[in-house]
Amino acid sequence: MLQCGTFLQYGTFLHIRNFHRIFDKLLSLMCLIKIKIEIWGKKIMFNIKGIFNKMTNKNDNSNEIQNTLPLREDEKKQFHIWSPLKGKILELSKVSDQAFSSGCMGDGIAIIPDEGIIFSPVKGKIISIFPTKHAFCIQCDDGMEILIHIGIDTVALEGKGFKSLVNDGDLIEVGTPLSEFDLNLISSSGYETTTLVLITNSSSYSEVIHSKENNIDVSSLLLTIVE
Repeated sequence: MLQCGTFLQYGTFLHIRNFHRIFDKLLSLMCLIKIKIEIWGKKIMFNIKGIFNKMTNKNDNSNEIQNTLPLREDEKKQFHIWSPLKGKILELSKVSDQAFSSGCMGDGIAIIPDEGIIFSPVKGKIISIFPTKHAFCIQCDDGMEILIHIGIDTVALEGKGFKSLVNDGDLIEVGTPLSEFDLNLISSSGYETTTLVLITNSSSYSEVIHSKENNIDVSSLLLTIVE
């Protein structure tokens, strides 16, 4: 009976943990859909405004792309993403969660953090904060879509050890503090602290250039995105 009871408890634990993982991926998908709706809404409004300006012979530069670097020699635009954390860089393919390592959530990079605080890697807008405060969706001013996901399977912590410093809809600058999290609590609870920085619409760009450094500081160059 004891063995049977232990087996049932373990089975229940696995079921709950798998549910959390599925829930986490569903939240990520909902975040991406929300970003897409936001961007397409802006594109529609921009097109309507452009038509109106042509009819009235007005020039409007208010939607000029920001955060864009000078053109490369091949005349392609490029964008920089700065590190939101201090820590050790880990290739995405080496992340233990296949949903991330496979690249199906987008190209990007992982960082094993030295400190429990995250800063914004770009200028843009907070589109969504997960209810459990372990992940953020950001829409950049130039159209890039970024998912920052703190830890692996940390959705199971149900918000314990995480503190959001921003709200949905907040406009952010590079270096704006986004979140504080308890590294010791995450590790002692049996979860990895590996944090993902993903370009969820990376398929819209020709190249994502990753930092070659082994260790990185906050606001150091992490990724270069080529149009």
